Amino acid sequence: MNRLIRAFIAIFVLVQPYAQCAELPHQAGEKVVPDFVKSKDKGAKLQPRSWRDLLKSREQIYYQHGSVAQGQLAQLLYKTPSYYPCGYLYTAELYPLSGDPDLYLHQKVNGTWIKLKESLNGAGTLDSFTFTCNDINPNATNVDLDAKGYTAAAYDFFLFREATVTFSLRFPLGGYNAYSAPITAIFDHNMTTGNCPNGIVTAYTGEEGRATYGSSSWSFPAECTGQVLRGLKKNPSDPSGPLFSVNGQYSDASTGRQYLYYDGHTGYDYTASIGTTVLATADGTVRIDGGAYNTLRIDHGNGYQTYYLHLSQYLKADGAFVHKGDPVALSGEKGVEGSPHLHVTIKKNGVRVDPYGWQGSYADPYTSLNGVQNIPLWEH
Repeated sequence: MNRLIRAFIAIFVLVQPYAQCAELPHQAGEKVVPDFVKSKDKGAKLQPRSWRDLLKSREQIYYQHGSVAQGQLAQLLYKTPSYYPCGYLYTAELYPLSGDPDLYLHQKVNGTWIKLKESLNGAGTLDSFTFTCNDINPNATNVDLDAKGYTAAAYDFFLFREATVTFSLRFPLGGYNAYSAPITAIFDHNMTTGNCPNGIVTAYTGEEGRATYGSSSWSFPAECTGQVLRGLKKNPSDPSGPLFSVNGQYSDASTGRQYLYYDGHTGYDYTASIGTTVLATADGTVRIDGGAYNTLRIDHGNGYQTYYLHLSQYLKADGAFVHKGDPVALSGEKGVEGSPHLHVTIKKNGVRVDPYGWQGSYADPYTSLNGVQNIPLWEH
C-alpha cells in the first residue's frame, strides 16, 4: 500500500506542473506567474515552473509586465548585441492580458533601425518568435524588442535562453579564411528565383551595381533563355567612390573594381590556381555530381550542402564521409578554361544562401525576392 501511495505522489508531482503549462495563453486580467521563480534564499537557483521547461533546460533571462497604447510602440528590452552571445537560442514571448499587442525585434545599423522579426497574432493570442546571434548584424549597435498596440493592450513579456548547437563552415582553401581570401565574383543578393538577371547586383556588404550605370563587356550564357549574366557598374555619384570593396578582398574580372560580378551569380568565386587543395567546409557525405563543371557536393546532414565547381580532381569517392578540414578535391578550370578558380555555393534545404549573411544597412533584397534570410556561417 505504501508503495502505491508513493507512486501516486510521484506521478502527481510530475503531471501537475505540465498541466499548468497547458493553461496558456492567459485570459484578460489573469495574473501571470513568471516561468521561473527565484527563491528568497541567497544563492538559490531559478526553479522551473513546469516539467516541460525542465526538460528544455530553459532559462528565463528577462520579464516585464506592461501596457501599450493603440498604434504606439513600447520598448520591452533595449540592449547591445553582446547581450545575446552565440551558442544560445532566444525565445521571446508576449502574453496579451487585454487587447492585442504585437511583438517586434529591431536592430540599429549605421544609425538606421531595421526590423528583424515580427509576430502579429490576433487578440488574446500569444505572440512569439525565436532568434540567435546569427540573426543580428555584426555591425549593429543596438537590439530592441518592442510591443506595438494594434489596440490598447496589457501584456506580460518573457525572454528565454537555451543552449543550441551553432553550425559553422570552415573556409575551403588553406592559408585563408573567408575574410582574407581574394574574391572575383560574389553571391548576388538581388538574384531572383531561378537566378535570372534583373539589372541589379548586390553584395552581402550592401554594395550595389546597376545596369543603368553600365555593364561590362564580359558575359556568358545564363540559365534564363535569351539573357546573359554581366558585371554591373557602381553609381558614379556614390559618395564612397566608384570602386567595389567587398570586405577589402574583391577584384573584378575587369580593371579597377568598377564592376560587381555577376548578375544572378549563385555563389562565390575565389582565386585558386590549378591543383590547389580544396577542403571540406564541415562534416558530411561526399557526392560526385560531375557534369560540365566537375562538381563535388558535400551533404552535411542538417539541410546544408556545400557545392564545389571547376575541379581538376576528386580526392574522395562518392559516398565517403569526411570531417571538417579534410582534403576533398583539387581546384581547376573545368567549364571555364583559361580562368582557373574555385566556385563555392552553399544551399540550405535546396535553396541557395550566402554564407557571409547580410551586412547591408538596409533590408536584404534576397529575403524579399526569395523569402530566405541569410545568416553568417563562416568561421573567422
